[in-house]
Amino acid sequence: MILLTVGSQIYSLVNMKGFWLDEWFILYNIKFHSYSGLFGNLFYMQQFPRIYLCIVKFISELFNYNYFAIRVLPFSIQVINVLLVYFLISKIVFPNSKLKAFLFILFFLSFHTTIFYFSQLKAYTMDIFFTFMSIWYFYYLSRNYKTIKIKSFGYVGMLFFIFSGSFFSYTFPIVVTPILFIFLITFLSEFFKGKLSLKPLIPIVIFMVALVLNYFTDLKFVLTNKGQYQNFDMYVMQYHSLGSIIKSLFNIVWIFTSMFFFDKAYNTYFLGLLYFVKIIVLISALSGFLLVFYRNFIKLKIKKIKYFSTISYFNAPGIEIYLLGLFFATLVLYFLKMLPVGTHRINYFCFTFSTYFLITGVFFIISKYNRIKYFLLPIILFASIFPTIRMNINEINGSDMDFDQKIYVNVGKAVLAAQSVHLPIIVSYNEFYPASIMEGQESLMIKAHHDYKPKDSIPVFVINKNEMVATLKNLKIDRYIFITKYNYKTVLP
Repeated sequence: MILLTVGSQIYSLVNMKGFWLDEWFILYNIKFHSYSGLFGNLFYMQQFPRIYLCIVKFISELFNYNYFAIRVLPFSIQVINVLLVYFLISKIVFPNSKLKAFLFILFFLSFHTTIFYFSQLKAYTMDIFFTFMSIWYFYYLSRNYKTIKIKSFGYVGMLFFIFSGSFFSYTFPIVVTPILFIFLITFLSEFFKGKLSLKPLIPIVIFMVALVLNYFTDLKFVLTNKGQYQNFDMYVMQYHSLGSIIKSLFNIVWIFTSMFFFDKAYNTYFLGLLYFVKIIVLISALSGFLLVFYRNFIKLKIKKIKYFSTISYFNAPGIEIYLLGLFFATLVLYFLKMLPVGTHRINYFCFTFSTYFLITGVFFIISKYNRIKYFLLPIILFASIFPTIRMNINEINGSDMDFDQKIYVNVGKAVLAAQSVHLPIIVSYNEFYPASIMEGQESLMIKAHHDYKPKDSIPVFVINKNEMVATLKNLKIDRYIFITKYNYKTVLP
């Protein structure tokens, strides 16, 4: 399944799968913003970690906006994520159960955000990378906190991780919260004993310094963008009325069924089965959550968690403590209206605890009712294998794209032709897509196309068909490249 997923992505890259609307916005920004300009308001209300965006711009400019250069960073990060999830799950989380590890990895590979954004020019691959790395560091600290030295490579590496994370991922402050919380407990526990320990204090200070720096270079534009709040208003906790509160609480259900959020993995005939599977998943995931919460916080008592070295004695090498911490951090932020919940892209990190709760719940139910495994396991296996195969097939044949690849290829050829003879480009208004889908985005698509080089500054004019002749006359243009939906031609006087 790993080979199928990575192979389908390589196939898409080789065939130069076109960029789409959100990527056009990002490409337009890195092409027509200076490096300093990226540390301000971005065009088209886009939000993207600015340091990460500068690195993408640097690589793109270095190779003159070569198609593969633009996609190499997110693709490489996601390949690393696939390897990370295999290592974490099979070696640390479920070392004694190949079936559990197999299911977790399958759910990750079938998750829509994993496949659809595998090589896209978005920051979601970096979000899940820092989530997996946070899990690993939590495990590392639970095993080595007592012996680790402040000047050691492991400790310094952790500080670099904590400092850099927020510059590359907007969800990093959330996924690192369980680690910082344990550090805070450790510091306060030792402080009240009359000991001022720098080991747990330094990471907290480093994180706060990084967060302040990141606020002035990046986060303030995200937090003050009213458009972003309007776009995600339906996913934020609402307190207007009892009805709005109840409706908002249903968003939390999404957390437990996140791997089935995107219904395109199923066609119309399977939608009924999809919702049935969601109910089974929800029941199993809730059972898993209650079990994990009980055996870590009720049975063992929360007061036993005083510092990292005590966590090593908890279940699943302390990973359950991290996942519970991440889950409760998500809930707190949601109830404070600081985090939209219900968006499979933004909440990519939620996949970790929701899938762990699901698998734990499934095997707990089976342990209590052995015969149910003949019913439950096939459903869970189907729910993980079927979307993985189907979505990879969609990736290979291009049916998962929101645009026509032929249009994108034609625009590329027209742009290259225009740049070779230094002629302006003319296109009709809403030629590529109906106004109901992408009104007036022709100029954006052309200028954001990877073949359009900013240094050539080829002008692009989008003109109403009924006013074509008069407009060209007013512009004094009689030589140009005219692009239609699937063709283009050179017009000379």
